[in-house]
Amino acid sequence: MDEKSYKHWWQLHLCVARGETLTPAERTEYDAGLNLLDKEEKEQFHLNSLTTLRQLRAQIEQLQSTV
Repeated sequence: MDEKSYKHWWQLHLCVARGETLTPAERTEYDAGLNLLDKEEKEQFHLNSLTTLRQLRAQIEQLQSTV
């Protein structure tokens, strides 16, 4: 999500957090933004996990080669 879209979504989020009612169009936009942010977070977590696993694998291989 780009910065402009995020700022707009954040305003909707604040309304939801305050318990305000969104219009159906706003609710659709808010939910779509929430889903997109969740997807981006999961992808980033997955990438970080793969990077960590690769680093650990390299360390294991290095330690095995010194034994």
